[in-house]
Amino acid sequence: TMTFTFESPMFSSTDWIGIYKEDTIPPGDGGPSIDYQYIPSDSGSIEFTTVLTPGNYVAYLLCCDGYRVLANISFTIEDPNTAFVRPVKKAFGPTDEIAFDFNNPEYENTDWIGVYYVGDDPNTTPAIAWKYVTSTKGTLVLDDVLPAGTFEAYLFCCDVTEIVLAKSEVFTSAGGAASSYIRTSASVYPET
Repeated sequence: TMTFTFESPMFSSTDWIGIYKEDTIPPGDGGPSIDYQYIPSDSGSIEFTTVLTPGNYVAYLLCCDGYRVLANISFTIEDPNTAFVRPVKKAFGPTDEIAFDFNNPEYENTDWIGVYYVGDDPNTTPAIAWKYVTSTKGTLVLDDVLPAGTFEAYLFCCDVTEIVLAKSEVFTSAGGAASSYIRTSASVYPET
């Protein structure tokens, strides 16, 4: 079930929400909407139970039984057999727990999530923070506090860094408690 919250201040009883593939723009250059419903009021929420294949979609709030776009939201249907790791926020504050949603369909009890500065190679640079996952899917909260910076998280298999199951989008941390670290500007230097 997908729930969409909406607001349409100039509400008409013929305002509607239509679901389209990401690359299709109403009035449907690739065909009609996949599914649609009229909204019952000027604000609220509405549920769709449409069966969608994995991929990217856009839900449009459209006016007056036509195709004038009032608002839209992109969303993704994920394949339950595909691994992913995703920060629960794009920007963590200094007192926020650092947490990740993950899916690991081929879970092994030595799979783990490691956090690295953007651009670091996990095979040559140690993780800033890491923790074992304990199930096929869920939310993992790190025990460690991250320093300020821009990071990526990796989901690894089997207690090694050579088997990357998934990589997150970039996220930031405002830094928590003071922590020690050492960094280098590159992981490989030419001989001089």
